[in-house]
Amino acid sequence: MLEQSVINLFGGFGVFLCVFICSCLPIVETKIAIPLGISTSIWGTNAMSLWQSFLVSLLGSSFAGIILIFVFHFFVKRIRKRNKNKKITSKIENFLNIKAKKFQDAKKSKKILFLTLLLALPVPFAGLYSGAMLCVLLNLKLYESILVVLFGNFLNCLIILIVCFAFFEFINLFLTILIIFICLTATFNIICCFFNKKTHKTTQK
Repeated sequence: MLEQSVINLFGGFGVFLCVFICSCLPIVETKIAIPLGISTSIWGTNAMSLWQSFLVSLLGSSFAGIILIFVFHFFVKRIRKRNKNKKITSKIENFLNIKAKKFQDAKKSKKILFLTLLLALPVPFAGLYSGAMLCVLLNLKLYESILVVLFGNFLNCLIILIVCFAFFEFINLFLTILIIFICLTATFNIICCFFNKKTHKTTQK
């Protein structure tokens, strides 16, 4: 009954739209979007083929990546002009849990390699949003940032495509495990951030 309701609600174009939107969302991104699109337990006969889900997710995440680069470039540029001590950008780096300063003096080729790997890895908190932000923090040019994000995102989608193809028969189980894993990881990181702030406040007192 629930399955039929979901199919009726999102059937046809709705499946495309749902996968497209999921691929744009932080944390979720293509890690969930691609297996979601081919899940027959959710969409029934309206489920996409593996290639369709791959292409729609790639399109959505690439679109989101380009928008993010422009937005981050604009805001970080303004922040750095107004804050000589770069306190806000430092907080952003800490929030991402990656020390961008370690790569500030590195060669551009090493920066690009690091960012491409970060974008390509289909794991929580290493993806489109953190990669796009670090492209800006590491002072890549606008066109370089866009190319790195697009290429890294393509590799990310390709890796997920291969995994989904290899475990196609178990895709519903894979999707469930992936969602649970992302939720647990997100919860763990939130708890860690909370305790770190509490410890920091205690130390200051």
